[in-house]
Amino acid sequence: MVAVFRTLRTHWKKSIFAAGLTVCGVMWANRRHDANLVRRAVCEEAAKYGRQTLGVNERPKRVTVFLNATAGKGKAKNLFEQNAEPVLHLAGFEVTVVKTDHEGQAKELIGALDNVDMIVVAGGDGTLLEVVTGMLRREDQASFSKIPIGIIPLGKSNTLSKVIFPDFEDHVRCITSAALAIVKGSTIPVDVIQITGTVGKPVFALNELRWGEFRNAKANTSRFWYFGPMRKFASFIGSTFKPWPPTHNATLRFTPAVQRPPLPPERDAPPPTRPPFLFRLIARIRGLWPTHTAEDADIKEVEWDELNISSMEVAVRTLNHQLDATKPEAVEVCLMPESFSKLDFLKAAFSKHNLVDMIEGSCKTLQVQECVLHPESLDSPFDIDHEEYDAMPITVRVLPWKLRFFCSSTARKQLLQEVQPST
Repeated sequence: MVAVFRTLRTHWKKSIFAAGLTVCGVMWANRRHDANLVRRAVCEEAAKYGRQTLGVNERPKRVTVFLNATAGKGKAKNLFEQNAEPVLHLAGFEVTVVKTDHEGQAKELIGALDNVDMIVVAGGDGTLLEVVTGMLRREDQASFSKIPIGIIPLGKSNTLSKVIFPDFEDHVRCITSAALAIVKGSTIPVDVIQITGTVGKPVFALNELRWGEFRNAKANTSRFWYFGPMRKFASFIGSTFKPWPPTHNATLRFTPAVQRPPLPPERDAPPPTRPPFLFRLIARIRGLWPTHTAEDADIKEVEWDELNISSMEVAVRTLNHQLDATKPEAVEVCLMPESFSKLDFLKAAFSKHNLVDMIEGSCKTLQVQECVLHPESLDSPFDIDHEEYDAMPITVRVLPWKLRFFCSSTARKQLLQEVQPST
């Protein structure tokens, strides 16, 4: 024993290195073991649903998965195959995996999709944007948009998944729980913002539109690749050497927020029964004479307000981050003040919190139902759900409760806590 301590003391540098390597190895093995236990527990629960007996006229649910294999620095395919795909198969689903390999492919493929019960998006915000836009550009979008959507968070940015799966910080737990939520079938409705430009087809987003200096500095990060892990810091530092403050001028026209329609049912209600012949005859006779209701007299033309803005950053975001059924039918327009110091700019840039949430006290916030943004300069592009689009005059409109997403039980309870039991 004395000889062992003498050796450790003599070779103390090698001893410290070996001890550190051993600790790292033990921690890595422990994480792998915990991840395997999580996968096993989720698979066993999913298998219970798969063993349920189907009726004579029932068939397994058909699931189409749009997998962005390049998401998450190329790790998305392995993460999906290890943590999510076994859960869907064990639940008895007919799973079809569509791998996308270039930008815009998911948008094109979903336009031709047919005979599907559920859609799953395995990727990040960009993949989800393409799928949602493709769904709502279809001619039959009114019926096709009722198909529930599942999210497997595999991308660099997974904004909506953090809202509908708020309980899980560990990546493996979040992926397996998202897959299990698809199996269980609990859903919540979310808003969509329709962004229509002067050129091209409309884009449909779930999170936000950004336009300004923070967006530009973040987009330029890849140009500073030679700084390695400090490239983001270098990009924001480089932005402070421009004429300060960098302002973006535009004209904003908007209509005020209105009361949101009631929360739709989780599942479509059965079609109403046909009334008796006598009632149908009376209703048809009444329809021959025009009638005027009190609501017709109250209809007024919507008034538009106009505002000239000069801001460092403009953000138009949905209210999906608020799990509250009583929120208004609106989008949030956040205008960052132009009197923003360079130090505050750098602090906000490297905060782990959402930029708008961090500087909410200094931002001017408007809740509007519809708005028209007309930039004076088109040099700085837009950022829509972390995807770059050319700047142009745009119209942004909220589509309340437009899509339904699979979620955790916690998120659904939080959404329904303000709703009366009668609804």
